Amino acid sequence: MNIDDAPSIDSMFRVQALLYLRDNVDKGISGYDLILEIERITGDKPSAGKLYPFLKQLSESNFLEEAQDENTGRNKTLYRLTLKGISLVDDLLTRMRNLIDARTSLLLEVCHHCGAMLYDAQVREIDDEGKELKYCCIHCKNAEKSHSMH
Repeated sequence: MNIDDAPSIDSMFRVQALLYLRDNVDKGISGYDLILEIERITGDKPSAGKLYPFLKQLSESNFLEEAQDENTGRNKTLYRLTLKGISLVDDLLTRMRNLIDARTSLLLEVCHHCGAMLYDAQVREIDDEGKELKYCCIHCKNAEKSHSMH
């Protein structure tokens, strides 16, 4: 499955819709309930004019299946991701995670001893040349010092 085969996922609204469809893959969800859930999560209520064309595109591309809800007594359509749709969401999440990891790694420093990403350097030391060394913990600092003495 290639994410490039999917309808355009060019807004956080569409990402939210896909994530909530993924969360409800077993039972499905109506378009109306999807709108309410996106509003609950984001504070913004998407219009039916935005949601239903996107659901139709997903359905036409076999990422989504539609079924009638037998439990309501009314003609209510439930939307459920297909296996292809589940793969789409999983691929989307992987790409988003990789993008965030790549960007985060550019912003973070690493422990001078073990290479762990430092969200907050707990231990700092100035070496003999005046360079600040950052460590994730006192154990790494001590291990580095004992290693450099040998």
